[in-house]
Amino acid sequence: MGPSISQLQALGIHTMIDALDERTVRTLLRELAPKAVDGYGTVCVCYEKLIEDERKRKARRKHAGDSWYVLNKKYKSSRGSVEYERAYDAKEEVDAYIASIEKQAHPDTSYGTKKSALETLRRIGKSIMLAPSTLGHEVIKHMQEDDALPNAMISILESMSVDERLRLADSSDEKGCFYDRVGELVADADDLCIFEELSSVVELLDGAVGSEEAGDGGEDGSDGE
Repeated sequence: MGPSISQLQALGIHTMIDALDERTVRTLLRELAPKAVDGYGTVCVCYEKLIEDERKRKARRKHAGDSWYVLNKKYKSSRGSVEYERAYDAKEEVDAYIASIEKQAHPDTSYGTKKSALETLRRIGKSIMLAPSTLGHEVIKHMQEDDALPNAMISILESMSVDERLRLADSSDEKGCFYDRVGELVADADDLCIFEELSSVVELLDGAVGSEEAGDGGEDGSDGE
């Protein structure tokens, strides 16, 4: 649940504006200028959305951590037979986290939310592939008949514009470029014979890259005005 109106008012307009990112501020100004709406109320709405997005981002990060815990700790046993019996339970728990993340990143959510969801899903995919011992082996076997993770990624990507997919493909952190890291995930999945639909994730990102190259050609004059 987000902050109440009284709580927002206590923060002060300047505090809320300072918390908003540049893109949101620009969007806000575009809305305010032609409509002459209540500026304070609009800032409150934007700030409340920021708080809600942050809450969901933390929830997604927790889902990634919870998935790792399920695959590495929760059902860990010195007896392989116990892990064998609980592997399907572990797989179902991870699938529930995947479904929750996909639900959070519905078509009307922001680029940032979708990007965060896709990054979290990639991390969960990596955790599945690296899961140790009998439990990990059996979970992977169950996942050979389950494309919930790549289907969730595809659903989110298809709700993004080409420009957003291009931006996502080029995004990077200290561990590398998102496009390259998805490529690594696909290679690992191929080795384990799971997540066949991950190739469609790469195709969607490839389509965005191809669009950029076409745009470059236009700027060089071949398709220019």
